[in-house]
Amino acid sequence: MYDRVGEQAFSARERERDREASLFEKRAKFIREEYPGDADRMVEEALDGFEVIESRNKAGELIGILTYTIGKDDREKCHYCAIGLILVDEENRGMEVAQTLVKRLKEEVEETCAYYTAKADTDAGRVFLEHVGFENDGEVDGKECFRLDIE
Repeated sequence: MYDRVGEQAFSARERERDREASLFEKRAKFIREEYPGDADRMVEEALDGFEVIESRNKAGELIGILTYTIGKDDREKCHYCAIGLILVDEENRGMEVAQTLVKRLKEEVEETCAYYTAKADTDAGRVFLEHVGFENDGEVDGKECFRLDIE
């Protein structure tokens, strides 16, 4: 009996790993197709190890993605939410998909975090972050850094 239970538990973990690997590959493919810059770098820097919020159309196709991680700010003694990537497919840009992703993120982390951080490496990214309330917080590695305090 124990062997069967152990085998079932192992099979369930294996299926979950396979499901997660499949999701990762689908998300990575989306980024490679839609990101205007070095998409492989973005997959490595903003998908692997990040939490993901997705937006899908009525057909179930991925049309938008937001990745984030929670960090601890020892200086301010609080947690913050670092956004890794906000990306919407070309045909759905301007349809408030990105705003909806940010709203869902806020609902998810507002009790945990004191502020959000994000970097913009495109003009469109900068404009969007400013549009949803982020303020410029300097520059790191050629990317503009933004911050939005949670009230």
